[in-house]
Amino acid sequence: MAFARLALAVSIFLSLVSGVFAQDLKIYFIDVDGGQATLFVSDSGETLLVDAGWAGHENRDALKIAAAVKDAGASRIDWMLTTHFHADHVGGVAQLAGILPIRTFLDHGENTETSPNSVRTYEGYLAVREKGAHKVLKAGDRFAFGSGTVHVVSSRKGLIARPLKAPGAGRKTPGCAEAVEKKGDGSENEMSIGFVLDFGRFRAMDLGDLLWNEEGALVCPENKIGDIDLYLTTHHGSKPSGNPVMVNAIRPRVAITNGGAKKGGDPGHWNAVKAVPTIEDRWQLQKSVLEGGVHNVADEKIASLVPQVEPSWIKVVARKDGSFTVTNSRNGFSASYGQRR
Repeated sequence: MAFARLALAVSIFLSLVSGVFAQDLKIYFIDVDGGQATLFVSDSGETLLVDAGWAGHENRDALKIAAAVKDAGASRIDWMLTTHFHADHVGGVAQLAGILPIRTFLDHGENTETSPNSVRTYEGYLAVREKGAHKVLKAGDRFAFGSGTVHVVSSRKGLIARPLKAPGAGRKTPGCAEAVEKKGDGSENEMSIGFVLDFGRFRAMDLGDLLWNEEGALVCPENKIGDIDLYLTTHHGSKPSGNPVMVNAIRPRVAITNGGAKKGGDPGHWNAVKAVPTIEDRWQLQKSVLEGGVHNVADEKIASLVPQVEPSWIKVVARKDGSFTVTNSRNGFSASYGQRR
């Protein structure tokens, strides 16, 4: 009888635990005033934070990230992935480490810039990184995240050589022969870690601040990425990125841009995304004032109408069948998207 009661108690406990995470993938695109901070929470409750916004501002960005972690029901960062060592991506790591425990740090290797500000920012990151585990990611690496898989497609100017095993990958990309190239900037942007996260039939992509030519090389002459459901516009939607050959090749369904009021969100970049035949919807983290803001999406799909200290984000809940829901934390506005047609 005692054994039967114990077995029943264990069964109830396991059912409660499985219900907590509900077998969904959660993504929080956090507004950090034109920087980047994207929190992924796996179906097993594991956390992956991609970049941590800016330093300073009285811990503004670190506190925003902590609020998203709390909303997700988590209490630590299992994986801290820094796409590259610019201040709007890595600056907030040290402050965040003072608020939440960080277990493992992922990056592309040593900083490649030598300006005093860049060196100072990097040294602050190193001081925190040495307190946890560390791994350098290279193009072609992959690792499990819950029941999903993270595929590293770019790192330190290296790109994957073969197509991923995914719908649409491996096909010839139209427009490659006529594609225009742009001069690179020689900065940490070119070193960006870019990745695709596969979760069942759902696929999300983040290329950090990768530049135009590297974007093109990922899909020319053949598409190495495949079809993407959720696309974070490269480089905050800035003009040096957003190669339309790449954007059309990955056939995104929903796009999110993490520009600021006066940073990123380039009208040409954003309109190129709008013109993709497969696009179903677009969302923004901050309202842009560039060119009078005529290219902004509707206010209901913008997390912050003006720069602010209070936490705000665009939250995505994705399911293994490829369907997902997007919600604006500012107003609760939500939209659902079914499986790819």
